[in-house]
Amino acid sequence: MYKAFNLTDIDYSKFNGLGGSESHCLRTQDFDGEIKAFFEDGGFDGSGIQQDWFPKVHADIFISHAHKDMDQATGLANWLFDNFGLTSFIDSQVWGHADKLIKKLNDHYKEPDSKNYSYEATKKTSSHVHVMLSTALSKMIDACECVFFMNTPNSLSASQIDEKTFSPWIFYEVTTVNLIRKKKPKEHRLKGKNFSEARIRESLPQISVRYNLDVSSQMVKLTGQDLADWKVCAAYSVTFRRAPEKTHPLDKLYKKKGIPLC
Repeated sequence: MYKAFNLTDIDYSKFNGLGGSESHCLRTQDFDGEIKAFFEDGGFDGSGIQQDWFPKVHADIFISHAHKDMDQATGLANWLFDNFGLTSFIDSQVWGHADKLIKKLNDHYKEPDSKNYSYEATKKTSSHVHVMLSTALSKMIDACECVFFMNTPNSLSASQIDEKTFSPWIFYEVTTVNLIRKKKPKEHRLKGKNFSEARIRESLPQISVRYNLDVSSQMVKLTGQDLADWKVCAAYSVTFRRAPEKTHPLDKLYKKKGIPLC
């Protein structure tokens, strides 16, 4: 990652319908297959499952958002592709994989004739899968050149003076952004481009946990007007990927926001 942006005062309705029936956010496949191949000697191959279910892929922009803002995030991803040719990874596209994987592991470890899961087994499977998910999200943030955090009432609590979130995954992602190494844009652009539906279902919706969130120290504020100005100054050319001499659209954004290019 090179730079993170705090998206505020954005009218996401302007992105509705972009991309037609096709979404331009990069995806991993939807997993419904068997996981029997990963079990041996009474245990399972955690590294193999992680590589298969949460493979490391690459996009230009990592979009962090609340699960209620999934449609808005998809619209933003389509706008970024239509105007700049930039591909986006939407974080919630890996959350559903975690839900499915936990269920498959719990189904594997329950007693054959029982309709109930073992409490101890579910604790262990959930902890292992959440570590896999956290690792996958960290790798994605590291691999993307920019992180766009969608700062909406669904992602931050408006009732508090300090910025807080009820989402453990937003807390994790923003904290990771504040800690992760910063890489020069050219390090990202040397790599090939190629890339996750869903959300974590709250199994206990009555449990509400609030986390303090720091979205100001490392993130650059990006408004709807900033996006409009960026679109004007970065006039997208469909040939830019094949013409290295053209200015990269993210460089246009960095210049507009006064971010030095390293």
